[in-house]
Amino acid sequence: MVEAMIATSTFDPVHIALSGGSTPTLLFEKMAEYDDPDVLRNIHFYWVDERHVPEDDPESNYGVFRRLLVDTGIVPEENVHPIKYHPDIHQMAANYEQELRQLVPFMDDLPVFDEIILGVGEDGHTASIFPDRLDLFETKDIVAVTRHPVTGQRRVTLTGSTINNCYEVTVLCTGEKKRRILDKVLRWNNPEYPISHVKLLLFASVIFKLDLAASRYSL
Repeated sequence: MVEAMIATSTFDPVHIALSGGSTPTLLFEKMAEYDDPDVLRNIHFYWVDERHVPEDDPESNYGVFRRLLVDTGIVPEENVHPIKYHPDIHQMAANYEQELRQLVPFMDDLPVFDEIILGVGEDGHTASIFPDRLDLFETKDIVAVTRHPVTGQRRVTLTGSTINNCYEVTVLCTGEKKRRILDKVLRWNNPEYPISHVKLLLFASVIFKLDLAASRYSL
């Protein structure tokens, strides 16, 4: 995946939105193997979602990326566009939307990312779109404020409409605990799970990348 991103960015800027959580950390560690900052100079990184916490908080999605790739000089800081913390979460969302409008190509008043990398939760959520917010696949909004249904933690997330407007989505899944959800999504396209609603509108594709534990009973 990293090699493909680099190849695509040889001539034109590439806009990629990343998820948080433990699974994308494996991708970040792979990227950290590149010790030449010129390799990633044409790739711009954004975030699919972020918790309402400062970037130095252990729960910050951006924090892991920053420590592995920005602080070490592997990714130029000017190429990194996190969802920056603001005490007012609605202002936090508005600021991020404004930055997307300035930097990312748009079509039909929605940003068009070259790649969005998603994870999937055990409840079928993706980004910070939880099963009680399927409306975010119908909205014209670019970003939204959501709340974790169990912890009540507030998040800023790209909407399903924005996700479905990109050229390619890669869903990263690791661990046997994802088996039940993947089985329902890949075999039955169960509509109660947000990940089932990732259906790109452009001439694009959704790619599932599974480790052995996640795919053992699902494919």
